Amino acid sequence: MATLVIRLAGPMQAWGISSKFTERKTELQPSKSGVLGLIAAALGRRRVDPIEDLLPLKFAVRLDQPGVLLKDFQTASREESKPPISISNRYYLADAIFIAAIEGENQLIQSVASALEAPTFPLYLGRRSCPPTLPLTIAYSDADLIEVIATTPWAASQKFRRQYKDHETFSAEVVRDAFPGEEIARFMRDVPESFNPEKRLYGFRAVNRYFVDLLNPDYQYTIDSQNFFDHDPMEVIEN
Repeated sequence: MATLVIRLAGPMQAWGISSKFTERKTELQPSKSGVLGLIAAALGRRRVDPIEDLLPLKFAVRLDQPGVLLKDFQTASREESKPPISISNRYYLADAIFIAAIEGENQLIQSVASALEAPTFPLYLGRRSCPPTLPLTIAYSDADLIEVIATTPWAASQKFRRQYKDHETFSAEVVRDAFPGEEIARFMRDVPESFNPEKRLYGFRAVNRYFVDLLNPDYQYTIDSQNFFDHDPMEVIEN
């Protein structure tokens, strides 16, 4: 077994699993169905092609830079003089960075890693209007999913990290597939059984949520000057 670490970052992302009609929502972190769709596109799979070999992949995502939720109100019409023929609210995550990890058989993981380096079809972060920034793949490891997601360095931008310069660590939320016997935090309709536009099918998966502490490379240790000068170094000896 092997684990591939994927960096999901871009100006905007949208990971919907419950969007209906004119209300196009997004989850606050990448969905498994969305990432498997990205992988399928990289491998050259068309929407009608089978994806059964991808479904057993274990999946986890870490929120290194949660981003900001944006709402885009959209209208469309054929002519300027006529009223809009459609109105929709679309939600996006702006300025977000996530670390995703997939674990599976070595040969499949190697194929995915190669495909993400040279994808067959254009890749996007949930919607076509959301291209990713590079690099996508940042690590290949023989360690398991839990270890990799806990030890991969913090991937947030320097601007975001600067807000936490007084903190030695950053507490990042992790959302991953629940393992057998674990307490389940939530069920998500997030398992793609078919990407066929005429018959899209999604099943449920059990997920767990927790936090991991990541070392902050921009941490600046400071000394409280008042306490420093009030300290008597001979106090311990005298007592």
